[in-house]
Amino acid sequence: MSALIPDHVPAGSVGRASAFAGFGFLLGQTAGGVVAGALVTTPARGLIAVPWLLVLVAVVLALAVPGRDNRDEPRRVARRDLALPASRDFWLAFTGRFLFILAILMITTFQLYLLTDYLGLSTAEAGRVVGLATLLVGVLSAVSVIVAGVMADRLGRLKPVVGGAPVLLALGLVPLLVAPGLGTELVFFGIVGLTLGAYLAVDQALMVAVLPDPGTAARDLGVLSIGSTLPGVVAPIAGGLLAGAAGYLAIFVVALVLAVAAAAVVLGIRSVR
Repeated sequence: MSALIPDHVPAGSVGRASAFAGFGFLLGQTAGGVVAGALVTTPARGLIAVPWLLVLVAVVLALAVPGRDNRDEPRRVARRDLALPASRDFWLAFTGRFLFILAILMITTFQLYLLTDYLGLSTAEAGRVVGLATLLVGVLSAVSVIVAGVMADRLGRLKPVVGGAPVLLALGLVPLLVAPGLGTELVFFGIVGLTLGAYLAVDQALMVAVLPDPGTAARDLGVLSIGSTLPGVVAPIAGGLLAGAAGYLAIFVVALVLAVAAAAVVLGIRSVR
């Protein structure tokens, strides 16, 4: 899906297209979080619908997005198609995305258990808070995703947004570290909404800008998308080990360090303003 933007959108509108794509992600995340929070005590009911929803959306996407028939074009398999890019900025963008998403998932993956095991809420109460926190993220993200996408196109600058979002996330973790509680957790998720929305609005445009070769754009965007999906594998393992060995406070500290590192990595990209 990441390859659809450079294939179907003019270069001058990539920021806005990336913003709309980010808005779709946030809308789905918000709806999913609210519904999951409501069904947290009866998860089997919610899980019945998930695979069929995925199938339906895949069919709609295949039918709705126009494609160019390339069956008559000559096929080629070159060595460069199999070799990973050697571009420094490409891998910095990958690392920045990985660290930022991992910082968020280190907290959100364990949100239910943070509320029950760490803050002492019942499962039903925690489910309501999860729904509220997810709704908060969705509303604030919707605002920031639109503002950041339009601003990036008008200013012609991507790094201040993509690099600034992790810094704001790190600042949002400080109250959670100093005074863990329901109030500071909701404040944190409000900041997650602002930062994630701004990041998703502009990050895809940054990814397109660092592509080293237009001829391998789809493949390279596929590699970059691993920076978004791999944290979902790492966070449960690393966070689970941290929580078991040093408690949930250690997760907050590591997430803060990851966010600061993500900002530093993005600011090191030279080919994009």
